Parts: sequence; structure tokens; C-alpha cells
Amino acid sequence: MSASTKFTVRAATREDGPFLAWVLLQAGRSQHPRGLFERVLGSKYTEEQLLTILTDFILDESPEGTGSFTHWGGWFVAQTEDGTRAGGLTGYAYKEKPMTNFSALLATVLATKYGWVEEDFAGLTEGMATMTTCMVTLAQSDEFWVVEFVATKPEFRRQGVNNLLMQAALSKGRQLGYTKAQISVFSDNIAAIKAYEKVGFGEYNTVTSPAFLQVVNSPGVMNMRTALE
Repeated sequence: MSASTKFTVRAATREDGPFLAWVLLQAGRSQHPRGLFERVLGSKYTEEQLLTILTDFILDESPEGTGSFTHWGGWFVAQTEDGTRAGGLTGYAYKEKPMTNFSALLATVLATKYGWVEEDFAGLTEGMATMTTCMVTLAQSDEFWVVEFVATKPEFRRQGVNNLLMQAALSKGRQLGYTKAQISVFSDNIAAIKAYEKVGFGEYNTVTSPAFLQVVNSPGVMNMRTALE
């Protein structure tokens, strides 16, 4: 695709579900071959099966689903003039979509649709605990607009897609009255860190953990923040 390709950003719809599942999976991998969702859900699923599970999370309309950061209603999609999806990300208010809502959605969907039992959930609990060792709880959550899970199709990279998506998400947070935004990134993903710095984010803190390194293959998480005023 040429550098002259024009992109627009729009709010996601339910029809974007499978594409948003791809974005979730790729963003969770960062620059590694396996990522958050493979580690949390286990190695028994193929990539196609993982995408199906993630699509179920995204399209779930239960209270747990609509209250999760995975719900399609919080996403933005960048597309070409002919409607080809190029990239996506989610922007949401932490106070409205905390991690506890996602955990409840996981439990419900995996038990009802995929037959998970107590033994399966034991491994899930361990994986989630390892992930959260490097996550920062936003104590001042009323102030923060969160931007997460950014991914662009390989053929559209280095053409400004991520920047357009970020600007759209930050603009939405600003319109809703939020004064600060946060994004989290694997601390060894230098390319992503530089891209976020270009739109105004700076390092707030970096949290590392040996357990996180062992499970996710990354030293930890850099939490970056910017003002929306």
C-alpha cells in the first residue's frame, strides 16, 4: 500500500468484532510471538480458536460484557477509502470498565461457552495474578481516560495509522471531560514507546517482575500518561 493511502477513523460497530479480536490478540503480543491472551487462556487453543473466544468477549451484551474494556462499543477503527480495516484501539473510562468487569466476563464466557471447570480456572487465576503484578491501579480513576490495545495490519504500518487512532481516542476522552490519559506498554517495546511519546505521552513509572518476565517474556510494563487539557 502506498504512502499516499488515505485513512479515516470511525467508531467501531458489532460487525467489526472479528477484526477487533485480531487487534486484541496482536496488541497483547506486542513484539513477541505469544502474548497476554495465550498466556492467560493457555496453550490448548489454536490462533483461530483464540480469535473466536476474543470475538465472544467483544460481542457479549451481558452486563459483564458491556462493562468490560473488550466491548466493541469502546473501540475505534481506522480504514482506507475503500473500507478496508487497517487498525484499531480501544479508549475507555477506567472507572466504568475496571479489570474486575473483564474478570467476570472471562469467567462467564469460558464456563458457559467453552466448558471450563474449576481446574481450568485455577490456571487462569494464576495467569491473571502474574499479569496484574505489573499493572497500575488508577487510584485517581475519575480523572483518567485509558487508551489500550493498539494494533495495525502489517501492510498499513508506518503510514500514520496509529497516530490517527490515538488522536481520535484522546479527542473522545477530552470531549467527555477527562483531564488525563494513560496507556500501558511492555517496557521493552521501544518502537511503541517512541510512537506514544510522539503524541504527548511520557513515562509515569515502569513496574518490573521476574514472574511477569517468565510468563509474558517481557521485563514489565511502562505506564505512560499525558494531559488532555
